[in-house]
Amino acid sequence: EDYLRKLRDAFAGAVRRGSFKDGKGAGQGNGWVARKTRGRNKNIVAPGDFLPAKGGSEDDAPGLVCVNAIYFKSDWASAFTEGETRSHAFHTGPDAAGHAMLMHQRSMLKYAKDEHFQFLEIPYLGEDYCLQALLPVEVLPIQELLSQATPDALANLSRQAVRQEVDVLLPTFELRTRVGLKGLLGRLGAESVFDSRRAELGRMIHARPDAERVYMGSMWQDAWIRLDEKGTEAAAATTSISFPLGCSAENISMPAYFHTDHPFLFFIVHRPSQSLLFAGWITDPEQGARQGTPSP
Repeated sequence: EDYLRKLRDAFAGAVRRGSFKDGKGAGQGNGWVARKTRGRNKNIVAPGDFLPAKGGSEDDAPGLVCVNAIYFKSDWASAFTEGETRSHAFHTGPDAAGHAMLMHQRSMLKYAKDEHFQFLEIPYLGEDYCLQALLPVEVLPIQELLSQATPDALANLSRQAVRQEVDVLLPTFELRTRVGLKGLLGRLGAESVFDSRRAELGRMIHARPDAERVYMGSMWQDAWIRLDEKGTEAAAATTSISFPLGCSAENISMPAYFHTDHPFLFFIVHRPSQSLLFAGWITDPEQGARQGTPSP
């Protein structure tokens, strides 16, 4: 009851009974996520996910599935004009180039620049949310870009940014990804939760007297985002399956130019709390639906 109360009060969550053996539990979870993400994320779990852990007995089967979802949709505060979207060269790497459809606008926006990066913030309607973009001064391979784009670098540029006239070229794109989080969380230090011998999740359920431990079997994140002239729509869902064993700058007169014609990072941010809702990178807008990696 203590777990249920905290789930309700802290996360507005609820618990529902489901049948894992006949696959109905998968349908219930997928249906809930589809409703919460307006149909953008539909099939995040499959009946096969509810089979006993590999090498485990029939008793070592899933006892609890946790799902959560986030959905965001908003128009730009200063919209791009559809008639000004044109095909431009896009440098996918230091020695490679293709083409991409880039939107255009010239507006008063928050902008900053240092020796490594340009920073731009484009607000959504109401200005509680914004898109932030980090564009390297040089064309960098994606791994080098990710290593240089530290949280401190982003935070410093965000603090320095001031409103000024900016000429913006930004690609339209649509990305969809599915990422396994077990390995990532393990590298961040959350290893014991996936270890049947060390996990301490037993207070989540009423375990049988002969049950040993409840542990996390897997965790997945599905994300989708579309950005165009009108604004941004994004949705994500995370699923975890638990197994019970036995159970600033000066304004200038000329506009700044923020032309994303090579790989860059993007972030959707809730401004009042500085919470990061979505993050990802674009290496090739024309291949984005297959290669992009948004990460709520």
